[in-house]
Amino acid sequence: MKLKKISVLSQFILTLLTAGFYVPLWFMTSKKSLEEMHSEIELNFNIILMAVVYFGMRYLIFLALLTKGNLDILLTLEIMSNDPIGLLLAFLLIPQALKIRRMLLRGFKNLTISWIFTLLFGIFYLQYKINSIEKSTFPISVEEK
Repeated sequence: MKLKKISVLSQFILTLLTAGFYVPLWFMTSKKSLEEMHSEIELNFNIILMAVVYFGMRYLIFLALLTKGNLDILLTLEIMSNDPIGLLLAFLLIPQALKIRRMLLRGFKNLTISWIFTLLFGIFYLQYKINSIEKSTFPISVEEK
């Protein structure tokens, strides 16, 4: 399994284009690679899976409305931002991001990762830090994009 180096700008654009679905998907695709670092820290797969399923269904509804021409972008964004289940799942992903931070810190002794930036910027900051790791010091395979 490979942990991919992806442009943070690409991540941000994917998150916007997928109405937030990319964020839990990033956790899902990164989980196995991170756990291969032989860390005793484990991500909560159930929370990640619930977020992937929920945000995936929400994205499919978004696409269905878009293809039928019944989509008012501003109204849809307002509805999505007032979604209590989506907000709860987004908050439940924060501890998972902090666990990934701890995994990376234990795997790389010379790496510094701010907990406050992880809290504020989540996967975007974590990916930025992953991208900064030298390929030769990575304990698992790295695939350049």
